[in-house]
Amino acid sequence: MKKAITAAEAKSITNPSSYYAGETLYLSIAPGGSKSWVQRLTICS
Repeated sequence: MKKAITAAEAKSITNPSSYYAGETLYLSIAPGGSKSWVQRLTICS
């Protein structure tokens, strides 16, 4: 099981990548530094 990032970690991370935040939620950081939340879902298998 992956370890979810904390709110403090989400604020301080600057490396471009996707970070697991729990269940289906990820924090995505673009090369320019912008951050966005991504929820990955599977609908109907």
